Amino acid sequence: MTWRLISTLVLFVSAPVWAQGWLSVQTVTIQPEAPPPGLLEGDTPPEMVHVQIAATDASGADEISVRSDATALVCGANEPPLPARYASLDLQRPEEGPAQLTIDLWFDLPLADETLESAMLRLVLDRWELAAQDFTLQPGEGGWQFPLTVQTPWMEASITGVGVGQITAGVRAIRDWLGTGGAGPPDVQSTAAIMGDATVMAFAEVRMLKGSAAPEELSLILNVGDTKIIPAKVQTNSRSQQVADDLDLQRRVATCTFIYPEGTNPAQLQGISAITLRVTRRIPLTEHWLAPIAPEPSAEEAPAEQAPAEQQPAEGGG
Repeated sequence: MTWRLISTLVLFVSAPVWAQGWLSVQTVTIQPEAPPPGLLEGDTPPEMVHVQIAATDASGADEISVRSDATALVCGANEPPLPARYASLDLQRPEEGPAQLTIDLWFDLPLADETLESAMLRLVLDRWELAAQDFTLQPGEGGWQFPLTVQTPWMEASITGVGVGQITAGVRAIRDWLGTGGAGPPDVQSTAAIMGDATVMAFAEVRMLKGSAAPEELSLILNVGDTKIIPAKVQTNSRSQQVADDLDLQRRVATCTFIYPEGTNPAQLQGISAITLRVTRRIPLTEHWLAPIAPEPSAEEAPAEQAPAEQQPAEGGG
């Protein structure tokens, strides 16, 4: 079959995007054509519907992607929507102005030729912001006492210890712990001596609720005066636990070993004035964490203002 059709389409844009006014579409073209070889895994049809979109995005998002599972070509109320078989997005950021998007979509051919003339595209984009949040802890009156705990609505972290030791054949051993109570995870051994160069290490367990993406990076920064000692390597073992079947929330449990750069002076351990847990997350721009706000008291519930006492005439007088 042969079509000679290039149409400008009206977009059905997902509600959060439309409400924010982020997307501005310049052109949308749709035409049947032969897809390039290897476009799809397995057999590729000899002809498909090719949709190309040129647009700008003013969201300021660090990452933008096409939700191919929600993007569809709708060819009429009586025709089943066609899901995207292939989706790609090219993002260009000029020095000034909004980001420029080129979106490439491929769909199967509709059952009826004429329905393509009235086709409409439902385009859904995901936008992500890379955000780093710092949680800084300081020693109490008695010095450092471990474990240290950080709690938010979406995360609970326990920093179990900071110490000087070594890793030999994968076995982690600590000679000197910072403060009291630090024992690290159960598989960290205590040793009276260290063979070879000593290494500064720290240990933490982080339990975090996640949506569509896990945290990009976890870091434990040691502050010694004006110096920040940043881990050179982070070893993480993680697992996921389902929280609710009908939500995209899971609990991600990450056990972390932070290994600091070679040459870090172990004597600096006693001079640590603050410990900062840095969590870098891919946050969807449509996600908000809100705390409850107490309502204003009604007029009936508000305490009555005390009226000033009436002035009594002075006794006596002339």
